Order: sequence, then C-alpha cells, then structure tokens
Amino acid sequence: MEAQGPFDLIIHKVTDILARANDGHIPSKNAIANLEDYLRDHPDCIVMDPLDSIRRLLNRNTQYRLVVDSDIVRDRRCTVPTFVALYGTDIAENKEKLAEADVTFPLVCKPMLAHGTLAHQMSIIFDETHLKDISPPCVVQSFINHNALLYKVLVVGCKQYITERPSLKNLYPGNHPTIFFDTQEVSKADSDHPLNIVDTLEHQLIKPDLAYLGDLGQKMRRVMEMDLFGFDVIVDVKTGQYGIIDINVFPGFEAVENFFSILLDHMLGVLDARDKGELLNGLLMPHHVVESPVDLSPNSFNCLNGQQLPTKDIHFNGKGRPQKVLL
Repeated sequence: MEAQGPFDLIIHKVTDILARANDGHIPSKNAIANLEDYLRDHPDCIVMDPLDSIRRLLNRNTQYRLVVDSDIVRDRRCTVPTFVALYGTDIAENKEKLAEADVTFPLVCKPMLAHGTLAHQMSIIFDETHLKDISPPCVVQSFINHNALLYKVLVVGCKQYITERPSLKNLYPGNHPTIFFDTQEVSKADSDHPLNIVDTLEHQLIKPDLAYLGDLGQKMRRVMEMDLFGFDVIVDVKTGQYGIIDINVFPGFEAVENFFSILLDHMLGVLDARDKGELLNGLLMPHHVVESPVDLSPNSFNCLNGQQLPTKDIHFNGKGRPQKVLL
C-alpha cells in the first residue's frame, strides 16, 4: 500500500477478510495488518469505515447491545426486540436464559456471526419443546408481528434512503415444527416466498414515520461510527413501536439509483470537511435534516432525508418485477 500511495481517502469492503482474520486465517490477518499499518503511519488518510467499527458489527449480540445501550432507545419509540446469546444446547439452561432475558415465543434463532452466507440461515421456534433445534452459538430474539413488512434504511453519510421489503408473516406460539429459512429469499425485493403470505392481518397497516426513520438513520450513524451501512426496521402491529432487527456493513445499494454519484459527493464532502477541520469523530455531520411528511407507496419506495422525490420504475439487481421507487 505504501508503494501505491499516498491516499487521501480509502473506501473498502474488507468484512470478509476481517471475519476470516478473527478466525485465525493467517493471510487475512496479514492483509488487515497491512491496512492498519498504513493508516497508523498516515493519520491524515481517512478510512471509510473504521475497522474497529466494523469488527463490532460482525457479532449480532454485540451490535444489538450497542443499540440497547445507546440513547436511541431512550424514548421507547424504538427498541431492539428482546434477545439473548446462547452458546450451548442444554435445553434447561437455555430456557432459563430465555426467561431471564424476557424472550418470548415464537422466537427467531440467528447465527452469532452477522456476515457471510451462513448469517442469513435462520429459524423460527414456536415452543420450548423445539429448543433442541437451535444451532449455537446464536442469538435468539422475540419475534414481533409486523404484517410481513420491513423497512431497510440505507445510510450514505448524512443521507438515508428507505426501502420497503417483504418480510415474515404474522406468527404465533404453539406446538408447531421449527421453520428454517434464508432471509435473502424471504426479504428480497421481488419475493413470493410462502412465508411472506399474511394469513392473519393484525390491525391496520401502520405507515412508518419517514422523518423519524431519517433521524434514526443519523442517530444510528453516530452510535455505529460508520458512514456506509444499513439496518432493518419493523413496526410492531400492536404498539406501533419501531424494532431494529438487523444491521449490515456496506450493504447492497442497488435500490439507490445513481449511488456512485451520491457516494462520490459524500467522499468529496468528507475531504473538504477534513481540510476545514469540521469532521466530528471522523464523520461529516449534517447541518440540518429536512423533515417533510411522505406518503408511503404500497410498493418499494425510497426517500432522501424525508423528502418525497419523483417516482421511477426500476429493477432490483437487473431482474425481478419492476418496483416503484422514489428517487
């Protein structure tokens, strides 16, 4: 890297390498050490995003704790559904941990590692007799009925884009067999998975407050100390409370048209702020966030800082049925 430089800013996606390095993979450890050595020797070089911030998000239990321990949940309008980390298969011990953490059935069993192909392999467990189906180490989390809709908040620095996606249908505790599923199949833009089909619609659909989600995106950015990430939000059908159920490092931004131009603008803004001494903890802070009411389209949609923008037809990943996106 030294021979290739100097660099003003490094933008990367080394999550796979970091995960392998954590598992002791020597070439990956050497690659990360090479990057960290360069950044240490060149403190004026900006890295997007900091490696320590990414390390914290590799573990689902850690990322949930970051949110729970922050000011984000102080007003109770937003929360992380109750969860607990399980490391063994002893059913009696796991039942005790579930009770202590107030995790209720049905519950979602998620791999502890929040990155890679296996991170998307999850299960729904409906009662205590099926706790034998967990695959530790994992995080188990109370399943909250949300009428099969989730909202992906994609953050690019001071801006955020909000996209509606299909999600799991409403589910209830009982003596039911465990359901195993892949989140990439259930929540993709054009999903027609059986788990998306709502058998019972609880209450009326709740339109999310997009201005609030925009503000939430910036609060999450400060807590995560990152510029390029996304998180999934559901709305509890009974309480209207927002629940953060997943956080992703540098996710796919295919729903954001002209993403490269948007990213480039942010990079130039960060470099300009660095030269002016206006960066806060390495982050470019917005001067203001516009809070304008936005009507929710029944299809996928997109918003920037709470402002409704013209609608266009696009395809996600170049395939699937057209989606309506506000761009």
